[in-house]
Amino acid sequence: MQNPYQSPTTETSASHSGEVSSTVVALLQGTQGWVRFLSILGFIGCGLMFLIGVIVLVMGVTPVNTVSTFIGVIYLIFGVIYFIPTFKLNQYASKIKLLVHAPSEKNLVEALDKQRSFWKVVGIFMILTIALYILAIIGIVAFEATKMR
Repeated sequence: MQNPYQSPTTETSASHSGEVSSTVVALLQGTQGWVRFLSILGFIGCGLMFLIGVIVLVMGVTPVNTVSTFIGVIYLIFGVIYFIPTFKLNQYASKIKLLVHAPSEKNLVEALDKQRSFWKVVGIFMILTIALYILAIIGIVAFEATKMR
């Protein structure tokens, strides 16, 4: 007879020895290729941003062309900004690969921590982007209001 006052327990497919179920490994392995693919595309995009930024900076070195110098710097800044989540995504793909080769709770925790880190960075960047949009809208409205006077 079961004790009605006993703490509830859950059934897991992994043992208490730190093993990870093959289902969990298979599910993460199914995403590993896509995660790696997206991180490679991100690195290519960052490289193109750096290249375009340098080209625009070199072309805009003359004092008359300060706008292109500004655009070149913006491209370099965005290249750095986009590199951060791309690097986190690449780390996540590497940890999934490690988990597939050595399925342990430690490797699973490391993989999920890299995923958490990626989403944290993306979330922070989204908050900053929304804040910049709000500031831009306020600035445009204020500028238009002063033009009407």
